Amino acid sequence: MSIFSWKVTEEEFKTQVENYNNLKITESYRGISALLVLGSMVLTVILAKFGVISYDSVYSAIIYVPLAYFIYKGHRWALVLVMLLWTFEKGWQVYDAVNNSASVIVPIIWWSIFMNYFFNALKIEIAKNKQIKEN
Repeated sequence: MSIFSWKVTEEEFKTQVENYNNLKITESYRGISALLVLGSMVLTVILAKFGVISYDSVYSAIIYVPLAYFIYKGHRWALVLVMLLWTFEKGWQVYDAVNNSASVIVPIIWWSIFMNYFFNALKIEIAKNKQIKEN
């Protein structure tokens, strides 16, 4: 797994699908995706606590924490929804940064890292679902 490559090798893809229920949370794309979402929420709460960001941002946990659970449980709709929300959120941050003459690089980097795992988790879920239907 690489944070800079959205491609999964054939071997890794096969391992992810075949060992779907046996991989540790830190070894599967769905597990890492869920941890990224939860980690982002923890960071948001900490930054809000210290006044770095608006405390209103903490309310996003109401949406993201349950999504992390459903992502880990393998729900494709949760992955699609988190991809849409994450894209909207980072797009808004880029828009806000442009309007305030701030750097747009940071939200783009975070978007890219998270989307890599979300996208690959979705590919694994689709393949797993297809495999189940074939059997």
